[in-house]
Amino acid sequence: MVVERCLLRSIPTARHELEELRRTTDVLLEFESRLFALGSVSASDISNRPIHTAVGRLDDLFIERRCDHAQSRARELAEDTSFALFELERHEVWSLDFVREKVGDSGCGISPLLAEACEKAVTSASGGASADLVYPKCSISRSMHRLVSEAYALVNEATLSSDVSASSCLLLGSARQTFDLYGALYLTLHRAQLTKIPALAWQFFNDCMYASHHAGIIAQLIPSLSSTPSEGKEAWLETARHFFGVGSAHIADLVVRESRELGALIGNSSSSRDAFYNAASDAAKEQLEKSRKQVRLAVTQLSRAMQPPVVTPRIYYQTLGHYIDA
Repeated sequence: MVVERCLLRSIPTARHELEELRRTTDVLLEFESRLFALGSVSASDISNRPIHTAVGRLDDLFIERRCDHAQSRARELAEDTSFALFELERHEVWSLDFVREKVGDSGCGISPLLAEACEKAVTSASGGASADLVYPKCSISRSMHRLVSEAYALVNEATLSSDVSASSCLLLGSARQTFDLYGALYLTLHRAQLTKIPALAWQFFNDCMYASHHAGIIAQLIPSLSSTPSEGKEAWLETARHFFGVGSAHIADLVVRESRELGALIGNSSSSRDAFYNAASDAAKEQLEKSRKQVRLAVTQLSRAMQPPVVTPRIYYQTLGHYIDA
């Protein structure tokens, strides 16, 4: 009862809080020792010492609690219906300082192992692939911004120990699973809104590209952090490819659907086009003028939904060109 109602429920989700809990376990161990002194349990039977056993597994219990909390956090972020924006006011340049800032909120500093892996990645990128470490300024959801921070915090915690253990692999796997869980839930829960509201569709596209970007970077770090480098790296690359594919397919569907609706406003047929060239009566001209205004309004609204800094200028003009063609 003491283990279930006191110790297990007190296990925190932040490592600095774990150290505080560790200092209080002596009281529980003393309580158990007094039970032995009273003859309530057999001191020779280790199975009758659950507090001692639980304290001995405190690190493992913390890892399990931390991973469960990360998955719950990913679920909460995916279920968020506020759709709050987080604007990247300048190009985001990935660096050691960037990662240090991301893990700062977890209450513990960046591990030496992760810092070394980051420096290697930056050095490697400076040889010609530095663009891979830059994400262009745009708007993403606040939920995705927090999810990426959570993933880096988990990666950092996995490397705080000097040895690469099963617990480290569990934390690294949990970091990747937060991405996968968020992506699956978000698209399922908000599909209706993403279909009806172009601005949210573009936000989701940016979120997917942002997740893909950071999953790809973490994949480059994995060989220095994991006991199964090739397997772990490929899993992260698969997550990066998945988000890129989902985001690209989703926005392609949006452009096709909106282009079709634009065409429907004026009628994509030879007779409809001939009506524009050969309109003679005032009534026909008035009807064509009404159609022109409707189309122009529709294109303007679509333009505003994706106007920079919502998306990058390149994507904005490319998509606007599709609508103009339609």
